[in-house]
Amino acid sequence: MIYILIIVTFILIVQSQNIIRYFRNEKRGWKFYKKNHKKIIYSEKIKGTWKHIEIDAEIDYGTFVPCFKNEENWTDYPDWAQNRNVIMDRIKEKFPLKD
Repeated sequence: MIYILIIVTFILIVQSQNIIRYFRNEKRGWKFYKKNHKKIIYSEKIKGTWKHIEIDAEIDYGTFVPCFKNEENWTDYPDWAQNRNVIMDRIKEKFPLKD
């Protein structure tokens, strides 16, 4: 009986974190996550739907580091993603650049 209670408690804790993350992202209107060791998916909610772009990344001495496009190549992204500095600042909060 105690094992079932522990398992149920664990499941509730994990699900509560997912619910909190969902509402936080909905309130902010943007989110990002690490897809793999070479990609970050950045998303913004535009007119009720999530739009995504992929940002390159790399592993540098064991640290995950985003690799942002220069200003000229950034124009390849859709119009909604043209605020380069804001997107870069949001991602650098979680994945700081190496010196």
